[in-house]
Amino acid sequence: MTDISPLMTQFRGYLQSELPQMASNVSWVALGMILCGILLSVLGARFARAGLTTVGVMVGGMTGMFVAREVGYSAPIGGLIGAGMLATVTFITFRLWVGVLTALVFGAVALGVFGYREVAPHVSEFQHGQAVPQPIVRGMDVLQTGGVATVSANTTASSAPREWMQQFWTFVNKRDTSLMVNGQFIGIAAMFTGLFLGVLIVRTMAIVSTSILGTSIAVSGVAALLAQMIPNAYQSLQRSPSVLGMGVGGFLVTSLILQTLITRKAPKKSEASSGKD
Repeated sequence: MTDISPLMTQFRGYLQSELPQMASNVSWVALGMILCGILLSVLGARFARAGLTTVGVMVGGMTGMFVAREVGYSAPIGGLIGAGMLATVTFITFRLWVGVLTALVFGAVALGVFGYREVAPHVSEFQHGQAVPQPIVRGMDVLQTGGVATVSANTTASSAPREWMQQFWTFVNKRDTSLMVNGQFIGIAAMFTGLFLGVLIVRTMAIVSTSILGTSIAVSGVAALLAQMIPNAYQSLQRSPSVLGMGVGGFLVTSLILQTLITRKAPKKSEASSGKD
């Protein structure tokens, strides 16, 4: 099995260094992600149209207020007009937005699988090829990832993870020059496939997309909470991709089943009455 713990550790350090406010409130952010992920995994497809329309109201309202202020008109009236117009467009073009969401989800999943199969196996070789600085994050204990680790006195929280990732990507591209081209092709193909399926079979793709997205958010929240409160368990899961995959797969399958049942159309009265005869 590929050990993805070095990548996860560096990526977590990068996020925490780039978002210091989030790093200081990891527990609350993680709990919020878990709650949002569960709600999205259970009710995402059921309220997809209402959710997208609400986003249209908010974006349209803010845009309308901004434009009204710039041209010297009443901001509230501009906000109402913008909210109404964009909400109407979003409601009518719901099928297209499901296609866009499915395209983004399919692209992310395809690139994630591609990265795990083609990029992650190079981590071990890269780790043993040089001494790699470990990320220093304010208020957080950094897990050791194996190999030789050195931390210089002038290493900063914002530079170490970013530099590690840049050096690793350069190393991988030198080892396989076709990697970037293949990744771009797979990502674009997956996005076009998702767009096509999302527009063609709206309900099914809304279920699949929200289930995948909700599972990803919830699992990320659980991982962040474990890294903060039980780092040993977090490190063990990183080194056991099969166990992690079983847990994520179980959550995803449960989400798909629940959303399929919740969004199932009720039988018509004529069909129900004929079934009783």
